[in-house]
Amino acid sequence: MKTKAFLRSSLALEELGFARAQAQEANKQVDDLKKALEAKQEESRKMAQDSEALKKRHSEEIIHAVRNYKRSEGFRRDLKAYADEHLETMVTTWLATGPGQARLAEEGVFSYNLGYYTAQRDVYEVLR
Repeated sequence: MKTKAFLRSSLALEELGFARAQAQEANKQVDDLKKALEAKQEESRKMAQDSEALKKRHSEEIIHAVRNYKRSEGFRRDLKAYADEHLETMVTTWLATGPGQARLAEEGVFSYNLGYYTAQRDVYEVLR
């Protein structure tokens, strides 16, 4: 009986040792996974920073390119071509605004005064 008890306790100790070894191995794997996760998170943070810096640089380059284009002769040509193509729509839209209405009234007064002056001149010519 002592032999069976001894064998059982020996077997239990072996199982306990095996379980401890498995636990140590599992803990090592967990530590390795934690380190890998931290490395990936750091890599992800660095990529996000790089991406943000690249985005900012591209934004600055676009602003610079647009400013240069707006100063170029090509922009003037493109603007004139667009205005020629959409002139009627642009004028109609502008005339619907307050400044457009004011300008239209000024033009009306000017035309009236010019017509009145021309009529006076013609009458004066006849009376002479």
